[in-house]
Amino acid sequence: MTALAFDPVGHIYTTEDGQVIPSVTNIIVPLTTYYRVPMDKLRLAADRGTAVHKLTEQWDKYGMVTFPDCGRVCDDDCPCGPRDEFEGFLSAWKHFQDEHAFKPLQVELRVYHEEHGYAGTLDRIGRIDGDLSVIDIKTSNKVGPAMGVQLAAYKEAANAMYPNRAPIKRRFVVQLRADGTYALEEFTSVWDFPAFLGCLSLWHWQRSLDKPTEVRLQPPPLPRAPFQELARASGLRSPAPFPDLMPEQDYIVRDGHAIH
Repeated sequence: MTALAFDPVGHIYTTEDGQVIPSVTNIIVPLTTYYRVPMDKLRLAADRGTAVHKLTEQWDKYGMVTFPDCGRVCDDDCPCGPRDEFEGFLSAWKHFQDEHAFKPLQVELRVYHEEHGYAGTLDRIGRIDGDLSVIDIKTSNKVGPAMGVQLAAYKEAANAMYPNRAPIKRRFVVQLRADGTYALEEFTSVWDFPAFLGCLSLWHWQRSLDKPTEVRLQPPPLPRAPFQELARASGLRSPAPFPDLMPEQDYIVRDGHAIH
């Protein structure tokens, strides 16, 4: 298994030989709407989310927390939020765990899909109502459909890394609220991982335009889900098999053009 180094400032993963591996969150940027949010609000939301993630991580690993632990000397005027708000988020996480018999098996797990060439850090792996699931913790007011794509990428990477373990089957977002309540949303679309692979191809295409020097790229394999399953999910009706749209061969990219 290839070892990865992670730069939390630039949010960059690199291999031992210095190769940059794109992160899941950077790959799916075209699907997000963060650019519509004012930067100051986005920064505060990110600080609050980071602090809450640290609290839940401390709780799951050690059974105790240090408030507010957001990297600052904080009081009730902390820009991340007052202490009672942090206590509400942590209380919401505990309620979720109690009500769904959730016990984390992995906390902040770094995953790397060698075949597709991407990496990321998922929040939790554990069983929800008995089913092995990947979990993302959110404190934002809205959870968009791009989260299904993100979780599908984590799920496939974790299953590829540990082929001899029980596979992850379900994907959830746990949305924590400051009043101690939470919302649990499951993502089930069979289109989520194909959508991620499309974003990954777009990521490589954009970089190929920025690098006129000749590089060799291996197109990512097509998803293996049968066409009939995808068709049923979208309401399509076709008995035709899912076609091979991309040949199994190397491409040479020179000055942004593929030659084969």
